[in-house]
Amino acid sequence: MGFFTTKGCYFEAHGTRSGDVAFKNLEKSAAEFLLTDGFAGYGKAVKDLEKKNGKK
Repeated sequence: MGFFTTKGCYFEAHGTRSGDVAFKNLEKSAAEFLLTDGFAGYGKAVKDLEKKNGKK
């Protein structure tokens, strides 16, 4: 998973593609956009975050 801005970037690798990893990283993020490879775990992470934050 990686994040970038106009001033820098961050990348981290895990031994699993669990949606929990995506959730934990996105939960800490102020990202406005998410570009993925289509892995379903990202969609679940976004839905879980929306639920946690009272959206949808």
